[in-house]
Amino acid sequence: MSRLVLSSNGIFQRFSWIAQKGWTLYLTVPIDNCDTYAFCGAHGSCKIDESPVCRCLKGFTPKYSQEWHNLDWSNGCVRTTPLDCRTDIFVKYSGVKLPDTSNSWFNKTMNLQECHEVCKKNCSCMSYSNLDIRGGGSGCLLWFGKLVDIRELNHNGQDLFIRMAASESDLLQSKQKKHKLFNKRKKMKHLEGKDDSFEIGENFGCQKEDLELPVFDLGTIAIATSNFSEENKLGRAVLDLSTRACWRMPKKS
Repeated sequence: MSRLVLSSNGIFQRFSWIAQKGWTLYLTVPIDNCDTYAFCGAHGSCKIDESPVCRCLKGFTPKYSQEWHNLDWSNGCVRTTPLDCRTDIFVKYSGVKLPDTSNSWFNKTMNLQECHEVCKKNCSCMSYSNLDIRGGGSGCLLWFGKLVDIRELNHNGQDLFIRMAASESDLLQSKQKKHKLFNKRKKMKHLEGKDDSFEIGENFGCQKEDLELPVFDLGTIAIATSNFSEENKLGRAVLDLSTRACWRMPKKS
């Protein structure tokens, strides 16, 4: 027998009943602090096996030094050197979990070099990566705005190319070998019939309220499930059941 608990701060826990012990914690999600969304703030990187777990990406500095010193990383980091679209470079960060893709564009057919060229020409593009890492990598994923929810991984991480000021190149190369510059000047070549259009990330441009889950009162749910009819029952757990509902959604003009 088990029960699930979701707290108001987003912590999900599963408890199992063990004779002589009672309810015993079996699983907690997030597993660690780095699983917490945006734990290190914008342009911050989380690595669970280091202390402190949060640090600014190279070329960035804490937005509020005193808060950072007090282990409050929520406000993240800011650039040490302003960008100049004409001369900016891209620095490769390896072994990371990619940032939140709410403000992103993607293209399934471009290669990484073409992705670099597109991002370079768009001054609002802050970072890029392969959309699909299988088979050596394919597709293009672009980020706009702040980079949030980055985590450094010891295994199965991906490559992320971040826009930086040209003056940061020597500093970044000397500090970490894995942060290699990707600043090739090859002219982008389009294959005949190649689709170079971009699709917008699912939540790109959405207002915060649009991301909230809808809330239905008991009467609405009762109608949608035919008063929780046995015919609509999908399954049953120890403490509750799942029921199929029929919703009539308004048509978009």
